[in-house]
Amino acid sequence: MSVEDELLKTTIQIISSDLKGISWTGTGFFFNFCVDSQPQIYFPAIVTNKHVIKNASKGLLKFNVLGQRNNISGKQFFSFEIPEFEQKCILHPDKKVDLAIYLLGPLLKEAETHKLKLEYTALDKNWVITPNMLQNEILSIEDVTIVGYPNGIWDDINNIPVVRKGITATPLQFDFKNEAKFLVDAAIYGGSSGSPVYLFNHGAFPTKDGALKAGYRLKLVGIIAETYQNTIVGGVELIPIPTALQPQIISKVPNNLGVAIHARKLLDFEKILQEEFLRQ
Repeated sequence: MSVEDELLKTTIQIISSDLKGISWTGTGFFFNFCVDSQPQIYFPAIVTNKHVIKNASKGLLKFNVLGQRNNISGKQFFSFEIPEFEQKCILHPDKKVDLAIYLLGPLLKEAETHKLKLEYTALDKNWVITPNMLQNEILSIEDVTIVGYPNGIWDDINNIPVVRKGITATPLQFDFKNEAKFLVDAAIYGGSSGSPVYLFNHGAFPTKDGALKAGYRLKLVGIIAETYQNTIVGGVELIPIPTALQPQIISKVPNNLGVAIHARKLLDFEKILQEEFLRQ
């Protein structure tokens, strides 16, 4: 299976809803958090943003299932409805870091009871770009690939996400405005929150010395959290009552600048999970 095929399996759409029945969508991706190396022990989880699961009394996750080919698309799916979704997530301890994780253990056990094997590709810390690579290999402007569900758009028949391309709008080597963030120049819309941002080159890519290197390069560099928007205010003319108040229409249009959290902040969860593991 190609690298591109695997990338499509790294994400999942998150549908959150509150007690009033209001629903919204976001993106999550699979990540195995390592807490011990001898023996290898890890916590499989879904990574997303805090605001994606905020006030969510219920979460809905739809998985592909391996080994079953019963419907017209050739794929079988299984959905989990998770009550008290927000309470079951672990929030990043820094209020400025909009990251949260949901541990997959209970869902994997439930899948086993149904004799189902969920199909997904989980990242781990080996995918996260290293400080050494940032310092010695990465240019100030790089191509990035973003996988997710902008505006809730996805291929629901085949249960696969949407892939977008862009470039880094601020260098990966720096923290934008002294926070663990950087900007991307890409079409970012609501629903993209929680999308993984990959440095992905396949074929040839430039190096710092001006040469071209053959092969492919793939690293997780960030997680989408926000998007900048322009506000457009337009007037509505009311005739023939000149003294009436004039209402205005306010529209917000994305300006194709997204805010991503540096991938290194993911590793903070390993410390939290390690402490939890040692208490058990």
